[in-house]
Amino acid sequence: MTGDRSTASPGSSGGRRGSALGQTNSEERLALFESLFSHVAVAAGLPAPERGRTRTASTQAPGVRDSVEVTGLYIISVAARLTEMHPQTLRKYERVGLIRPSRTRGSLRLYSEEDLARLRLIRNLTDSFGLNLAGVRLVMELVSHLHHVLEQVESSADFLQTSGGRAVKAELDGLLEALETG
Repeated sequence: MTGDRSTASPGSSGGRRGSALGQTNSEERLALFESLFSHVAVAAGLPAPERGRTRTASTQAPGVRDSVEVTGLYIISVAARLTEMHPQTLRKYERVGLIRPSRTRGSLRLYSEEDLARLRLIRNLTDSFGLNLAGVRLVMELVSHLHHVLEQVESSADFLQTSGGRAVKAELDGLLEALETG
């Protein structure tokens, strides 16, 4: 058969579909992604991502170069996947005031790394400790207060030079670690 695609030669239009993308190298694709991401960020009312940074060898996979540092703003579907929660759960936590993601002009929720950390803490408190949302709110207020106290302790160089000051800081660090990671 003359029009059969299965016998088309690699040089014919039937066997080379999508070759333009396949011919671009990874640097060109990365540059295209950076350009598109920058335009989307600006259109959403966000600052353009910083360029020129590369990951350190310890955090970079072998053979992978990354020239854009992701600042950690995720739409709800990505945030849900990263925290292993359903998007409706994230919306519920926002409704009850446990989380406050930022919004674009179009009212799209954007979750920061801090928001993801709070979501992981909420999940840990409900799963590991069996707390309801009222208990979670109370613990999160406690965690916030402990962070404030820790900041005050760390800002007092004289206090930290004493053995009691170092012990208080270590105790606060341990308490926050236990609450935040389970």
